[in-house]
Amino acid sequence: MNIIKWFNGVSRCQNYILSPLLEEAKHLKLFFNDFSLCHIYMECNSTTDQLSKVGLQQYLGSWRIEGADRDEIRVLDQPPYE
Repeated sequence: MNIIKWFNGVSRCQNYILSPLLEEAKHLKLFFNDFSLCHIYMECNSTTDQLSKVGLQQYLGSWRIEGADRDEIRVLDQPPYE
């Protein structure tokens, strides 16, 4: 949902890693006749949810979400997420 807000100018991307990618995507959009973005909740798209966790693992190392507070991601020494 954040990416859609950033793309549409509703909010500003302040992530130094994602910001250049967002600008590149905006530039590439100019080469298409038709373009749209839609938000799909991760509960409805298990493949994307799995891939996002793999991406986080590659960026952060081993990790897991602890407790009911899903806003807290802790980097731990444990086997890769599966």
